[in-house]
Amino acid sequence: MVKRWYLYCREMYPLGLSLTAAVLLEGALYFLTVLTCRVPFEPSAQEWVGGLTVFCALLFLRIADDFKDEELDRRLFPSRPYPSGRVTRRDLQILLVLDVLVMTAANLMVVNTASLVWFAALMGYMILMCVWFFQKKRIQQNLLLALVTHNPCMLLMNYYLLSITCRRYGLPLMTLDFFCVNLMLYFPALEYEISRKIKAPSMENEYVTYSKTLGFRPSVLFLLVVSLIELAATEYIAFLYFPRAWCAVFALYYLGYCAFALLYLRRPEDRRLQIGAFARGYIVVMQGTLIVAAALAVARR
Repeated sequence: MVKRWYLYCREMYPLGLSLTAAVLLEGALYFLTVLTCRVPFEPSAQEWVGGLTVFCALLFLRIADDFKDEELDRRLFPSRPYPSGRVTRRDLQILLVLDVLVMTAANLMVVNTASLVWFAALMGYMILMCVWFFQKKRIQQNLLLALVTHNPCMLLMNYYLLSITCRRYGLPLMTLDFFCVNLMLYFPALEYEISRKIKAPSMENEYVTYSKTLGFRPSVLFLLVVSLIELAATEYIAFLYFPRAWCAVFALYYLGYCAFALLYLRRPEDRRLQIGAFARGYIVVMQGTLIVAAALAVARR
């Protein structure tokens, strides 16, 4: 069974990349909290448990997604580990239970009481996502409704992580600065979700996409608008706490993103111009630069 778990993770949830993403998310939120509130840089075991929780929560959502889309995946992605039968439902059920036990035990042993409330809210929300908020017939075929109901999970996750550090330092959580910090790290997940479901007209199939729901051109523009909101939140924090040069860097990144999107709109059939792959690269560069800028700003204090 362990070999089948490894096979599943290798193809569907690469452990190294996923763990790095979890640590970077927690690290970015911690650096930004230290920077914006001018508190000492003293990471604790609670922050590490926060990173572990992100890793486990995203694995939870990955497995739950395979269960939710089981019938569709058998038709569209028959070579994936679960639809192909290389990994069984029982394998994933046991992995899911272990995953929940690990992150729950770690939180109960290490994390403060106030943050446990946010953790419980996050777990409750993820469980509701698994059952389509008891509205499967309405949500499953309505991509925009699925976006509105499912994607806020990342907002909850970010507030859970922020609450850990805020509680430690006695900081108020519900402030404009923390709301903008949350958006800076929430919208990349939203961009990823949108970008991976945009296809050129000739590449559409039974899979429900934003390009099929909204139209090809509107879906690309929708992605750019979401990215613009992320940029606005990033520029707000950068203007207040980073050297001004970083504001220009973030703006140049976005202009490059727009230039690629316009080229993609003109040549959607060119397989070298896939908006999903470029969006993922843009997210990594933006978030990586944000962490570097925050770390440098903290080091200069």
